[in-house]
Amino acid sequence: IFIIVPLQTDLIVETINSLNTYAGTYRAGFLFQPHFVLVVGDVDEVTLSNFLGEFYHRKHASYFQYHRVIVLHPDKPSEAIKQMLRTKYRKQLRYFTGSALFKEDLDRVKAKKAKAIFILSVHDGSDQHQTKDTGSIVQALSIRKYEPSAATVLQIRSAASVSMSLLASPTVMVCLQQIKFSILVRSFTVPGLSTLLGNLIRASSRPSFVNLEPWMKEYARGEAQQMFKYNVPAIFSGYSYCTLVKFFYDRYNAIIMAIKESIDSDKCIINPPNDYEFNGNEILFLICESYGTIRLMESLTNTMECLRYSKRARLDSLEDEHKDKSEVHEESEDFFPGLWCPLPGFGTDGPQEYKEAICADVRKKSLKDHIILTGPTDFLTYELPVTMKQPNGGVPAVVLFNTEKPSEQQWLQASQRAVVFIVEGSALNKEDLQRAGVETAKTFVVTSQRDPDKHSMSTDMDSVITFFAVAQMRPTLDIRLELTSTNSLKLFKSNDLTPAKYNRLLPQFASGQLFMADMADRLSVQAFYNPDIVELIHQILGIRNCESKLSIRAIPKCYHDKTFFDLFVDMISRNALVIGLYRYNDNKSKGNDQGNHYYVYTMPLPETPLRSTDKMYVFMRE
Repeated sequence: IFIIVPLQTDLIVETINSLNTYAGTYRAGFLFQPHFVLVVGDVDEVTLSNFLGEFYHRKHASYFQYHRVIVLHPDKPSEAIKQMLRTKYRKQLRYFTGSALFKEDLDRVKAKKAKAIFILSVHDGSDQHQTKDTGSIVQALSIRKYEPSAATVLQIRSAASVSMSLLASPTVMVCLQQIKFSILVRSFTVPGLSTLLGNLIRASSRPSFVNLEPWMKEYARGEAQQMFKYNVPAIFSGYSYCTLVKFFYDRYNAIIMAIKESIDSDKCIINPPNDYEFNGNEILFLICESYGTIRLMESLTNTMECLRYSKRARLDSLEDEHKDKSEVHEESEDFFPGLWCPLPGFGTDGPQEYKEAICADVRKKSLKDHIILTGPTDFLTYELPVTMKQPNGGVPAVVLFNTEKPSEQQWLQASQRAVVFIVEGSALNKEDLQRAGVETAKTFVVTSQRDPDKHSMSTDMDSVITFFAVAQMRPTLDIRLELTSTNSLKLFKSNDLTPAKYNRLLPQFASGQLFMADMADRLSVQAFYNPDIVELIHQILGIRNCESKLSIRAIPKCYHDKTFFDLFVDMISRNALVIGLYRYNDNKSKGNDQGNHYYVYTMPLPETPLRSTDKMYVFMRE
C-alpha cells in the first residue's frame, strides 16, 4: 500500500497537469526571462520538426542561446509533438491551445514580447490552397492589429495569394509554391540548383567521419557553407567590390555574394559592378562555413593598428592589380563558354485546343529532349513556366503524365507558357512510359505533396517507387524527385562508406536529383536571423529582378590545369562571381557501383585542382 499509493498519486497529478498545461498562461520565470518566438498557423509534427531542427542548430548558437519557441494552436498536440515536449526540446519548447485570432489567447502567450511571430503553413495535398491561405493571412492581420510593431514571418501556399498577403504587411513572406516550382524550373537549365540553394539556407555541420570517399568530403564541406551577413567596417571604405571579393576569399575563405548599400535600403545587389566603391555603411552577404568566421573578421578589423596597416597594404596591392587588368578583360567577348545545360526550343506550333493536347502516344509527335512531369498538378495554377522560354524564341515541350488528366482550365493556363501535351498512364507500366516518350525525354520530374492522413515517409513511397521504375527502364535519364520527409532518404541504396545517420551524402541528393520539400520551412527560420535572405533567394530564382543571373557553364580550357583560386580571381576580374562547382565523380571505389555521378561542391577550397569535366556555378551581370 505504501508503495502503490504514491505511484497512483503521481499518475493522478500528471493527468491533471496534462489537462491544464495547454490551456494555461505562459510564465517565463521571475529571475530569468528568456527571449522567445511565437509559432501559430498550421503546425504538424513534420513542419514543427523542420522548424525546430533549423532554429536550434548549433550554427545559430550566438542567436538562440536564450530563445524559447512557443506554439499557439487550436488543437491539442499530437503524440509526436508531445514526444518533442517531453524529450529533445523539453527545455526550449512550450505548447498552448488557442488562436491568434483572439486577443485573450495572444495575451496568454505574451505575444507582445515575442521577438518574432511565425505563421506557418503545411503544403499538403489539399486543393483548397487559397482558402487555407486566407486563414493564414487573417491570423497575420489579427497579429498586426494586436501589435503593430511585431516582426512577422508569414508562410502561404499559393502564389495567387501573394498580393493578398501584402495586406497583413508581414516583415517576411515566404510562398511555398513559388519557392518549390521556381527551383524546379530553374534546375532544368542549372542542374544541382536545389542542392546548391539547400546548402546555403540549411544550417549543416561537417560530419566528423574519416572514412569518406574524396567526393563525399568535398560535398560535405560545401554543404557546411551558409549565408551570413556582415557590417562593413570603416577600414574598407574607398575600396572597390572586386578588390574586397578577392581579399575576403584570400584571407578569410569567404565569398561576398551580395551587398546592401545601407541598413535602410530595401535592395540587395548580387555581384555588383566591379567598380562599386564601398563607403563603410554597407552590409555584406557572405558565403562561409560558420559565424565564427564573421567573429574572426570583426576581431581582426578592430584590433592592433599595425594589423590595419598590413591589411591596407594587401588591399592596395589588390586594387592596383584590378586597375591594371581592367582593360585586358574587356576584349574577351567569347571567353565564356555557352550554357552547359540549355533547354532546346520546341517552337511555337503546339496544340491549340485541349482535345489536341491529349495524346495516346507522344512518339507520334516526334518529341525529343522534352520534360515529363508526373505527380500533383497544382503547379499548373502557377505562371512559372514563363521562365522556360528560350533565347531562340521557342519553348520546351512538357508532357503531363498522370493517371488522371488535368482540367482544361489548368491546361490552358500552362499552355500559354509552354507546349503542353497530356498522356494518361502509370509510371509503373512500361508501355505507358514509352507512350509518354521516356526514351527521348531530357528530364523526368516526380513531384510530391504531403498527405495529412499518412505518415510523411508513406507519402513519399509512391514517388520513390516511380523514381526507381523510370530509372530501371532508362538509367541515363535525368530524374528529379521531390521528397516530403528526410527519413525517405533511407529508401535509397547507399554504399558501405556512407554513414547511416548522414543520408544527404547519397549521390542522388548530392547531384540534385532529390530535392526536399522542407526548404521553405528552413528559409522561414533563416529569415529570423537574416531577413534579407528571402529577397536574395527570390533574385537567384528569378522571382524578383536581378542584374546578375546564375548559370552553369563549362570551365574554360585554360584553367583545366589550375586551381579554383586561379579561376575565382580571374573570373571576378571579369565581374563574374563563381560560387561553386558541379563535379563529376568518376573514381569508382572497389565494390561501389555509385562512382559515376555529378555532385555539388559549394565554395571549394582555394587549392582545389580543377578538372576538365568541372562545371562552374557563376553569377554574370547582364
